[in-house]
Amino acid sequence: MGQQESGNAYATRSVLYKGSSTGLKASSKLAGGYTAAIADVDKDGYGDIITGNFMEKSAGEPNGGPGGAVTVTYGSASGLSTRTPVRITQDTASVPGTAEKNDHFGWSVSAGDTNGDGYADIAVGAPGEALGSKQSAGTVTVLRGSAKGLTGTGSKSFSQDTAGVPGAAEARDEFGGSVWATDSNNDGRAELVAGAAAENSGVGSVWLFKTGASGITATGSTSFGPGSVGGPAGISYFGDNFTN
Repeated sequence: MGQQESGNAYATRSVLYKGSSTGLKASSKLAGGYTAAIADVDKDGYGDIITGNFMEKSAGEPNGGPGGAVTVTYGSASGLSTRTPVRITQDTASVPGTAEKNDHFGWSVSAGDTNGDGYADIAVGAPGEALGSKQSAGTVTVLRGSAKGLTGTGSKSFSQDTAGVPGAAEARDEFGGSVWATDSNNDGRAELVAGAAAENSGVGSVWLFKTGASGITATGSTSFGPGSVGGPAGISYFGDNFTN
């Protein structure tokens, strides 16, 4: 995943590498992006590839800057499905917000079943999202899996200004620069972990969102910084990256 040089331009490229008896081999091309997750969003027993491309231009600004997108390429018994990939942006029906220049929707992605229904859901970070006059405050959106595949229906968005979330959104926090969906308490539902490495001028913080029958909730969410785990004081960019 990443960019491929072509003359004076750099096009976004993604390629699926399959395992074999002699190691990895390049296979099909995918929607271009910089981050990805593999999960079964339609519960058909086959892994689907979710590609995040924060450089994707929005439908409302075809000649402007990128708003960002995630694209789902579905899997099948023979590998990648012939089914048309589905592209989701903040302009997709029922997705909170609006695709705008430099939102960077799709900067980070992670997959997990957040409500225990057997369909994988996708957490999508948009660290460049502005909240009012607060530039690059950042948001995280959770898209729902379903029998029809990944959809905007039932999706939720969270920021530091969401009721119940500790702290307050500030310019250049870049909340959602990293995301991780993981079942930390082994109850069969994935919780959401969101990072904001730029929080407090680069000290960084991490938030844990709990989950229930309806999925991720801000109620009972907690946050902690490097000092909470015995880390260094000062600039540490805590929460910059998670190991999925």
